[in-house]
Amino acid sequence: MSQHIFAIVNKLASRSRYHPVDPEGAKMNIVGRSKIQKLALTAISSAVLLIALPVVSSAQEEVVEEIIVTGSHIRKDTFSSSSPISVLDAQSIEGIGATNVGDLIARVPSVVAAVDGSSANVNEPSNSGLSTIALRNLGSSRTLVLVNGRRYVSGTGAGAGYGVDLNTLPTTMIERVEVLTGAQSAAYGSDAVAGVVNIITKTDFDGIRIHAQTGQASEGDRERQDVDVTIGHNFSDGNVWFSLGFSDDEGLQAIDRANSAFSRRSIDTTGDGLFDSLAFEGSSHVPGARLIAGGLSLNGDGTPFDGGRDLATTDRLNFNEFRSILIPLERRFANAGMTLDVSEKATVSMELGFARVESRATFEPIPLSVFGDVFKLFKGGTSGMDLTTHPLWVGSSAGAQIVAAGVTNFDDFGNTFRRTVELGSRGSGNIRETFRIAAALDYEFDNGMFLDIHGTYGVTDQVQTDFGDINLERAQLALNMEADGLGGFQCVDEIARIQGCVPFNPFGTIDSIAGQAGITGISPEAAEYLAAAVGLTGNIEQTVVAAVLSGDLPFSVGNQDNAGFAFGLEYREERGEETPDGLRQKGITRGFNIQPTKGNFNVIDVFGEIQLPLTDMLTLDAAVRAGDYSSVGSTFTWKVGLDAAVNDSIRFRLAASTAVRAPNVTDLFGGAFASAALSFDPCNGVDLTTTGTTADNCRSVPAIMTRIINDGSFALTQVEGQNTTTFSQGSPTVEEEEADSFTIGAIFTPTGLEGLSIAVDFYSIEIDDAIRVPSGTDVLNRCYAVAPGSFDPTCGGLVFRSPAFGPVLDVRAAANNEDTIETSGIDVEASYSFDNLAGGDLLISFGANFLTEFDVTGRAGDKQDLSGEVLFPEVRFNLNFDYNINNFNIFSQVRFRDETKDRNDNTIHTAELNDIDSVVYVDLRGSYRFNDSVSAYIGSNNLFDESPPAMGFTHKNFQQAVNTNGTAFDTVGRQWYAGITATF
Repeated sequence: MSQHIFAIVNKLASRSRYHPVDPEGAKMNIVGRSKIQKLALTAISSAVLLIALPVVSSAQEEVVEEIIVTGSHIRKDTFSSSSPISVLDAQSIEGIGATNVGDLIARVPSVVAAVDGSSANVNEPSNSGLSTIALRNLGSSRTLVLVNGRRYVSGTGAGAGYGVDLNTLPTTMIERVEVLTGAQSAAYGSDAVAGVVNIITKTDFDGIRIHAQTGQASEGDRERQDVDVTIGHNFSDGNVWFSLGFSDDEGLQAIDRANSAFSRRSIDTTGDGLFDSLAFEGSSHVPGARLIAGGLSLNGDGTPFDGGRDLATTDRLNFNEFRSILIPLERRFANAGMTLDVSEKATVSMELGFARVESRATFEPIPLSVFGDVFKLFKGGTSGMDLTTHPLWVGSSAGAQIVAAGVTNFDDFGNTFRRTVELGSRGSGNIRETFRIAAALDYEFDNGMFLDIHGTYGVTDQVQTDFGDINLERAQLALNMEADGLGGFQCVDEIARIQGCVPFNPFGTIDSIAGQAGITGISPEAAEYLAAAVGLTGNIEQTVVAAVLSGDLPFSVGNQDNAGFAFGLEYREERGEETPDGLRQKGITRGFNIQPTKGNFNVIDVFGEIQLPLTDMLTLDAAVRAGDYSSVGSTFTWKVGLDAAVNDSIRFRLAASTAVRAPNVTDLFGGAFASAALSFDPCNGVDLTTTGTTADNCRSVPAIMTRIINDGSFALTQVEGQNTTTFSQGSPTVEEEEADSFTIGAIFTPTGLEGLSIAVDFYSIEIDDAIRVPSGTDVLNRCYAVAPGSFDPTCGGLVFRSPAFGPVLDVRAAANNEDTIETSGIDVEASYSFDNLAGGDLLISFGANFLTEFDVTGRAGDKQDLSGEVLFPEVRFNLNFDYNINNFNIFSQVRFRDETKDRNDNTIHTAELNDIDSVVYVDLRGSYRFNDSVSAYIGSNNLFDESPPAMGFTHKNFQQAVNTNGTAFDTVGRQWYAGITATF
C-alpha cells in the first residue's frame, strides 16, 4: 500500500510525467491501465478497512457539515443566488428510472446531450461509450461539470475534444443535480461559459443498501441490468461509505426498428429541384464488387449492376443491416468516501472513484476501392495492371466486356467498389478506465472564518481497438500475382510471400482464370495477411490544488449583517496524450490517417468574492478571478449580482458576468486527422484574363500557370476536384474564448397560495472568438485572398499542391478563433403542492426553456440563425406529477419538444420534409414501500411508443443508422423497467 501512497503524492506534487519513486529505492513500473487499477483498488480497499474497523472517539463533538452552494465559495446559512439554479432532486432521478447520469441531465430543458449512444454509433467511433452534455447547446467544452463543487477529469480522448464522461458516475449515489445558468468563470475558472452542472453525491449513508433494476424495450430487445451495493457507517466523528455497481446495456441494432431498417436519403420525384420524398439509399461498395469502366457499370460476375432504390432488386448494400441505434455498453463502478472530524475545528474528507466503461460500435465492412485506395490513381498513382494479361481479368465476363469497351489498362477505369466482408464488420471497441481522488481539509478559526484546502487528481485511460480495417500496402502486394506452377497463383514478391502474402480477388471476377483456380474473394489466409490491427491508446490527467479562506468582513452597511467574503488560490494542470497505431499514422490503412496528440498546460488562478447586504431586501454579490495560463497568458473575469427580496412573496435577481474558455489540449495540440470533407480550390477555372487578387496569386504557382498556358485555364477534372484530403488539427497559437452573460428574473411565492412557487429568468450569452477548426475551403480562400506581395504558395505549410499538375492534394485546417455565438431565452420553473388530496399529497412541477435567439457568425460575416432548428427548439418543457398516498408513489413526467425545422435557410427540401412536428413523451412510474427496508417499483419511458420523425442523408440534422436525430428524439420506443431496493 505504501507504494501507492507514494504514487499519489508524487503525482500531485510533480508537473512532469508520472515516474513515481519506490520507497525501497527501486523504480515502480506502473503505467497505463495497471496504474489506475492498482491506485483504485488500493485506495478503495483502504476505505473498506475503515468501514470494518470500529471508530472510537473520546470526545462527543458536533459534526461540522460542509455547505455546498453552487456558484459561490462563501458559506451561507440560507440558499439564495443572484443567478438562476435548477435542481434535480433524488425523487426526480428515481422517478424516471434513470441509470445513466447523462440521460437524466439531458432531460433538463436547457441541456442537450453532446455525445450519447446514438451520436457516437457511426460518425465518431473514438467517442463510442461516452456520455457528455452541453448546457444551452453551447458544447460540452463550454459546460463545466463539477462533482461536489470540484472539477472532474475529462473522459473525451485528448485528440477528440473535452467533456466529462457521465457514464463514469453511478446514479445511485446522486443526492441532487444543480444546474447554474450564465457565465461562472469568476467562481470556477475556465469552461464555465454556458454555466455549471454540479452533481452532488450522498455523503452520510449509514447501513447497507442493495439496489437492482432490469428493463427492456416493448419489442423485447435493448435489455438492461443494473445492480449496486452500498455500505456505510456513521460514527460519532464522521462517516465512511463504500459502493460497488454494475450496469449492462445490450444496445439496439438499426434493423430492429421500422424507422431505421434501411438507410435513406431524400429524392426529387417531381423534377422541380426540391427533395420531396424519402427512399432507400444504398452503397456501391458491395460484397461482390462493382466495376465502372468504359461507360459500363457491372457486378463482378459481369451482370449489369442494379443501382436502383427497390430493396427487392437493387444490388446496393443496405448500411443499416450492420449499424446500431444504440451501442452496447457495460459499466463497472467502485466508489468510496469518508468524512471525519479530527478536532472540534477541523474536518477532513475524501472521495474515491473508479469506473470501467466498455463499449463496442460496429457498422458495415470496410469500403475498398482498389482504384482509389490501393493504387491511389486519383493522386497520380499507377497500377501496372493489364486486363488482357492479369489473372483476375483474363477469362472473366466482366473483363471481356470492359476490354471490348476499349479499356485495357486498369488505370483508365472510372472506379471499383468492394466491401471486405471477409475481414468482418468494421468498428471500434473502447475501454475507458477513470480514477479520481478528491481530498479536503476544512478548518474553522476562532473568529468564525473557514479555511478550505482541497485537491483532486483524476485520470482517464483509453484503449481503443479498431477492427475490420485493411493494410493497403499489403493489398497492393497481394494483387501482384503469378502462376505458382501447381495450377494456382502466388504473390510475386518473395519477401511478401514469406510474410504470408496470399493473392485475393477484390473484383468478384469468379470466372477469371484466377477465380477458377480458387481465388474468388478473400480467403481466410488472405484475410489474415491483409487485416490491419489498428487502434489507439490515450491518457488524460487533471490535477487541481486550491485553498479558500471565507468568512465575514469587519464592516457592514448600516445595521445590516457584515459582508461575507471568500478569497482563494487555485493551481490546475491538464495533460493529454493519444497515440494511434503506426499503420494509421502512416496512412496505409483504409481508415483515415491520424497523428498523435500530446500536450499539457497549467494555470494559476487568484479569485475573490464578496456578498454585501445593502438593505433588508437587497444584497450585492461580486466576484473576480485573474488567471495566468502557460498557454494563453493572463485572463480576467468578473461577476456582479443583485438579490432583492421585496417581500415574502417576490424576490428579484440579476447577474452580469464574463467568462473565458481557455483552449484545451485538443485545441492546442490535437494531432492531425484526415476526413472525407470536400475542399474547394479557389484557383479552379482561373485563366489569363481572370482578375483579382486570388487569380494573381493562383497564377504565381508554376504548376497552375503551366496548365493555363497549355490548356487555356486551370480547370480541375472531377477526380482532381474530389481528391483533396483535409486534415484537422490543433494550434498552439489559438487564443481563449471570451463571453458576456446577463440574467434577470424573479421568484414568486404568493403568501395566499401556500405551496406555489414560480421562477422566471431571462438569459443572454455572447461568446467572442469561439474556437473552431475551419474548413479546408476556408483555409484556401483566406490564403489566396492576401496581397500578392505577402502570398505564400504553401499557406504557411498548410497546403500541398501537386508540383506537376497543380491540384491541391492536402490541406491542413488548424483550430482558430472563428466565430461569435449569441443565444438568449427565458427559463420558467414552477411548482405547486396539494396536501391531503384524495388522501395523499401531490406535487406538480414544471420546467421550460423558451429559446429566442441562437446565432453563429463566422469571421467572414456569414451568419447562421439556428433558433427553431431540430437541436434548438423554441420551446422545451417538462411537466412532473408526484403523488404519494400511504406506501404508494406514482410519478409521471411529460416531456414536450416544439415543432422545428431541419434548416431555417432551407432551399433543398419541400416544406413537408423540412418541417418537423412537435413531440410529446410520457413517462410513468409506480412504487410501493413494503416496510422501512424494502421497496419495489415498475415504470415505463415513452409510454405511448412515440416514433421519431423520419430523416435521410440530405437532412442537416440526420444521424446515421437512426434515420433521424437521436439526440433530440427517442429512437427505441416504449421501454419497461422494474427494480427493487433493500436497505438495512
